[in-house]
Amino acid sequence: MTFLADEGVDRQIVERLRLDGHQVAYVAEMSPGIMDKAEVVAGAIQEHGQELPGAFAVLSPGNIRIRREIIP
Repeated sequence: MTFLADEGVDRQIVERLRLDGHQVAYVAEMSPGIMDKAEVVAGAIQEHGQELPGAFAVLSPGNIRIRREIIP
């Protein structure tokens, strides 16, 4: 399986996944300290704050995907 691990993920987790045969792209190795992360999050909250409670959101510069779980 292939994973993308943000730099907030502990290195031990990344190493264990790799030992188990998974491919892991680790942001801390590729682009540590990406400066625009805080701006992306702040902008998404400002623009979509009312849609976020109870939702799963994926943020990237210029794009936000929001998925709401429907619980019966």
